[in-house]
Amino acid sequence: MKKNAIICVCFLMQLFVAPVFADVSRGRSELFNNGDPNMPGLLAAKLEFEAAVQNNPNDPAANFFLAITRLPALMDNSATYTPGPPIENVRELLDSFGISASGRDIFHWSAKSSKDAEGKPMIPANAPSTGAIQQFLVSVLVPEIDAVLANLSVLDGNFNIILSATETGEDHQTEIDYGDILLFRAALYALKADTYEISAYDTDVDSVKILEKINNGILDITDDLFHLYLDLLTPLPTGKSLAYSAKINTLSAIDSYMAASDFIRNETDDQSDDLITIDTEELAREARFRSSLTEVKDSITEKRIAAITSHHGSRTDRVDFNRLFGTDSLNPVNIRNFVPLFDGRGHIYQGSFPDTTLGGLLPDCTTESKLLDFLPHYLPIVFPIQEKTITMDGNETDWQGIPRIMAKYAKYTENGSNKIEYARVAKDAEYIYFMWKLQYPYTPGVILSFACFDIDGRYGFLSGTIDSSTSSYTSSGGFPYENETGTSSDYGIVGTIVEGRVPLRLSPGLSQYQAGPLRLSLGFRAWAQDPNVTDDYIDFRKILAVTVPTVVDAGPDRSVIDSVTLDGRSRFPGKNIISWNWRLTHRANNSFNRTATGANPTVSGLAPGFYDVTLTATDDTGKSYSDSMVLVVGDTTGLYTQEELNQAVLNEREKWDINGDGRIGLEEAIRALQITSGQWP
Repeated sequence: MKKNAIICVCFLMQLFVAPVFADVSRGRSELFNNGDPNMPGLLAAKLEFEAAVQNNPNDPAANFFLAITRLPALMDNSATYTPGPPIENVRELLDSFGISASGRDIFHWSAKSSKDAEGKPMIPANAPSTGAIQQFLVSVLVPEIDAVLANLSVLDGNFNIILSATETGEDHQTEIDYGDILLFRAALYALKADTYEISAYDTDVDSVKILEKINNGILDITDDLFHLYLDLLTPLPTGKSLAYSAKINTLSAIDSYMAASDFIRNETDDQSDDLITIDTEELAREARFRSSLTEVKDSITEKRIAAITSHHGSRTDRVDFNRLFGTDSLNPVNIRNFVPLFDGRGHIYQGSFPDTTLGGLLPDCTTESKLLDFLPHYLPIVFPIQEKTITMDGNETDWQGIPRIMAKYAKYTENGSNKIEYARVAKDAEYIYFMWKLQYPYTPGVILSFACFDIDGRYGFLSGTIDSSTSSYTSSGGFPYENETGTSSDYGIVGTIVEGRVPLRLSPGLSQYQAGPLRLSLGFRAWAQDPNVTDDYIDFRKILAVTVPTVVDAGPDRSVIDSVTLDGRSRFPGKNIISWNWRLTHRANNSFNRTATGANPTVSGLAPGFYDVTLTATDDTGKSYSDSMVLVVGDTTGLYTQEELNQAVLNEREKWDINGDGRIGLEEAIRALQITSGQWP
């Protein structure tokens, strides 16, 4: 599709975006400014168009031009407001986030956000929460979209406007017809649907504190978001009605697009000057898109699963949109139930998705690999290095339970004659083990190598090289560099399976990984000395291998009165936890200590004060895992409100994290000793 740049800024804009003379021609002159539009001209033009519509509510030209200036005019930097919630306009929103007041012209934007001395973004302490922004979208943006749609409703199939080359700054005139109007309406309905869907869920977090942690590199998504904000991404009380509104507007967007497509496809006049056209080479792709939209609509109206064909037509995915929007008898999905486990750097632990079908929204994504294949965007998956001793016999059986690292996760990959399908990595106290699954059986004479680099720069690297032509194996690593020759027991090759191992003693620091997260960059290569055989190289720098995290979760720190229902969860669905044991230790009086069993036990009769709660869970292999949380218990006399108890939890966290960096370091260790020994108030 071809688009005129100036018109599309106003025409398809989806951002938050003097006496009055009722004259459309003057408004057009103000708006386009001879091909160089600016914000003052747009605002002046909008006043002209508003007056023209007031004088003649059915004037097509006046309604059209008022429609395309409404959303951009939301960026009016002269709008007045009363500071504080609710957010009244875009100017207040930008001011509250510290965006410079100058340069807020959407056609010539130069406004910048505030930065600290190190050049990191910063926002004022009183910046609005994400919940306040949600409210702004629903109360300010949506009504303006409705006003635009009301203006467009005046137009019919006979609508046609020609914009001159002088107005647009192009070397040709531009025709806008009813097909363009229908497409504009489709975009507006889609924007409303997105707004309602986003607003159906709790996203209320303290944006100032979150940005501070991001700037300091200490944001932990699990602890700082999902443990601190217990309702984050759960449906709001109004969520079902908002999701319903999102559904209705989605259907309207589909209907408008289909009508626009029909109109544009059936036009018989000269299309060379049309604002939007469908080129001949795009017809087949656009037909597939129409087919997918029909499936989405039928899924919603007929309450069935949609079959969506990719834009290349190469595959079909099934999506149940009724799970997204809900029905009379079905609530929209609770996104919080599908949140995986994140590490301290925002990467997702492989195997930690609680439900890869997202509550039935994606019914065919029954495994994590299928979910990742379905998603259009790359996800930062982290592969935990599992503890397991592997026999070097070229057999994949003992690798079961160790995650596959697929080539799709590579930052760089070069597929040659010896294509690598996937890799696996494991370790024990002596070795790091690695294996490849080749697409074709291994060809003698091809050299295979494995390398892992510690990206934090603490322990260096380890590597191993297999050369079957000479029946040799070498491994190397560490700083200073060490190299040693292995034996046939250090590698195994059978068919398409190649495996090897590298001694940890070559890089002693790697064996101490329990002291903190170990983050490795992995590289695999298969190459031949024959110049006619192309190499295969995969570099997993973008996907990091890390140590296995805590498997169970005792939940966030909490405040209660008298009793608590504990919530123990397994962070990895593949782990079969068979026992849950809780120990509640009262800090002031051991006689108040309590124990409990089960994943969700209720413990009553708790004494006021602080409890250190430890969960120990055991899986079906006999391995145990632990996690802890702090419980603040108020008394039953009503002396403390729930808000005061919640504040006590926050105070407790701050007591231990004295420098506010979100980490436990030397200062915190000293403070902990002082507190526990009674030498700190």
